[in-house]
Amino acid sequence: MWDNWLFSHPELSLVTLDVGRGLGENRSSYHVTKLVEILMPYDEKQLLYCLERLAGGDSRGAAGVISNASRAGSLLPDTHLLAGAFALAQGRLDDALGALEQCGRESPDCGEAIRRIYPGLRILLRITPTVLIPVHPNEYGAGLMLAVAHWASGQPGAALEEVRDLISRHGMRDELRLMGGYLLVQRGEVDRAIKAMRGAHPEEEDAVALDHALILAYALSLQEQYREAAMLLTKAVRSIRNVNPHLQARCKLLLAELYDRCEMPFEALAVSSEVPADVMPPAVARSQQQREERWLTEALHMGGAELERMARANPYMMYIPDASEFTDEKRVSKLDIHRDPVAALKPREMSWLRRKVDEHRISEYKSAVARGESVPSPHGDRLSVEGRQFRQRVKQAEQWWPGRSQFLSAALMGSTGLQAEGVTGHVLFDFCSAHEGSLKLLEGEHRARLVSGFGGAVFVAALVMLILRLAVYGGA
Repeated sequence: MWDNWLFSHPELSLVTLDVGRGLGENRSSYHVTKLVEILMPYDEKQLLYCLERLAGGDSRGAAGVISNASRAGSLLPDTHLLAGAFALAQGRLDDALGALEQCGRESPDCGEAIRRIYPGLRILLRITPTVLIPVHPNEYGAGLMLAVAHWASGQPGAALEEVRDLISRHGMRDELRLMGGYLLVQRGEVDRAIKAMRGAHPEEEDAVALDHALILAYALSLQEQYREAAMLLTKAVRSIRNVNPHLQARCKLLLAELYDRCEMPFEALAVSSEVPADVMPPAVARSQQQREERWLTEALHMGGAELERMARANPYMMYIPDASEFTDEKRVSKLDIHRDPVAALKPREMSWLRRKVDEHRISEYKSAVARGESVPSPHGDRLSVEGRQFRQRVKQAEQWWPGRSQFLSAALMGSTGLQAEGVTGHVLFDFCSAHEGSLKLLEGEHRARLVSGFGGAVFVAALVMLILRLAVYGGA
């Protein structure tokens, strides 16, 4: 069930990610005059109307405008690019494939008119279930959308071919390597995915880099290389923090699973406890509740030697010492290794009441040994400072567990937090741009602004002369 949630669960399309949306300035109210609209070609005019509605928040109206223009046989490749983006955002995968393939066939450099009208427009594209990246309306962005459309329609082979074509034309990029590795894992070609992703270092520490580590660690775990996968994912999770919580949740739950495979149950519990219950679907929350309870039980039943081992374990290097490295007479009590622990118990010189209590306890120990039960050390484990600190952490986890279990049980009853934000589909639109206010004007708009500016100056001058004339002659 956990693996299904990681890569193929239907709720993945509802993940809320950390790329923000913003509305830019309405271009038609400031830059485009009615004269320019009349002189614009029909196809470009429809494109302008579509972007106006999109900037105003009316995405449904914008989709209707561009869909009608596309069905009318528009000769502008930008129309098909936007039509494919809207279809992909609405889940109409067949329409998206048709429009994007037609856009790629008609022009090697589509999106030129869109970039002139709205230079700040970006398309937020979901390249994996937990990562959105901003792409611009151009040939590269159209190719990425086509690959995503193939992937979403259940054609990972065609999507992989499109990714390879983009690599041949634009070179290897972080997002292309990520998509290629993800598609190879989906197709079951784990060896090729590991070979393609191992040794690659993304340029920035962001969501793409963390998702890269997640997919590579998952592929290594499928090959039972648990320690290498845990070392890789531990470094990524601890160093890359400013990403969306849903990607972090998947990384930490996979890391907890890897720690469990490497016989580090308390580290698995510690990492899993960092995942909020409200980001897990009910089935995953139920499974995780059972796992965390098992990990806590294993930690509570550790003996002295096991506590010392876990206290000295290094999760970053995946190093767990052997018991022979620290089991000596100074640190470990003889009662831990003696064949007959009760033989070492002798009444000491003490008061009559204290001696009776000790004798009663010794008789209980003897009865327990006769029944074949394990007998704890009466003086406690002689642990090192590290061992005592680790045991204290385990006791704190025991006190923390009832509250955690209650939160996980609440996640089983209600709807998951994945649906709270309501972000759906594979495509969003964003008008945020790094160069705000530097919008390029069309040639007709330049002329219209000059004409309107000259006409305004003439009108103001005539009005001033009229006022002065009335003032002079009126006074006379």
